[in-house]
Amino acid sequence: MDFNKIFRPKVALPPLITTVALIFRLIPPMRFKYLLGYDPYFHLAYIEEALKAGKWFNFLTIAGGPWGGFQVRHFHPPLGLWAAPAYVYKTLKIFGISLYNAFRITPVIFGVLTVVLFYLALLKLYGEKGAFFASLFLAVSFGHVFRSMAGYYRGDNYMLFWYSVALFGIALAMEKKHPRWRYKRLAFYVIPALASGFAAAFWQAYYPIFVFLLANGGVFLGGWALFSSAGTSTSSTG
Repeated sequence: MDFNKIFRPKVALPPLITTVALIFRLIPPMRFKYLLGYDPYFHLAYIEEALKAGKWFNFLTIAGGPWGGFQVRHFHPPLGLWAAPAYVYKTLKIFGISLYNAFRITPVIFGVLTVVLFYLALLKLYGEKGAFFASLFLAVSFGHVFRSMAGYYRGDNYMLFWYSVALFGIALAMEKKHPRWRYKRLAFYVIPALASGFAAAFWQAYYPIFVFLLANGGVFLGGWALFSSAGTSTSSTG
């Protein structure tokens, strides 16, 4: 039996890594029938009231006690944080999924997509084995599972999702080394630019994605300069 087949994308991604990521993030609702933490109840309450009203209202009467409510625009970024579960619900309600359950599984959807995009990015950057082990580690990592499990809803899960989109765009740009691409491949760097912007629509503390992207850029440029100079010195010596 050839165990190397397990590292091939058709075997590694759909049946293994994606399944593992999904199971680990669905275990909590099997044990707990309630939402985990204060924030999820707050976000769900706002989404429920907004759907009843038929619009995203700016004033919250359900928070800020004992002084009363506050304006949404003074507290959170744009409405991606609440719109995502609402649209997941609108998509799945034809299958009989309630708003409560749609809200609970929304972090799972984006958490699993993060793992998948992370795998695809590393597949282009480091090959099959590197992508397999790194994404499998992310799939079972407590830190990421906790932030993207069912029943726990916060915005930092989205920042990690958009970071994986950005990393995938960088990987696409670095993969296109054929001369026919030349400067055309620079267009792929629009993806991390847009992803970092979209992150701001989902989480108040979106700025870490800029730190991650700049750090990635520094590491990649430093590595490129190091290996380029090493190759130049070797050829000149020869």
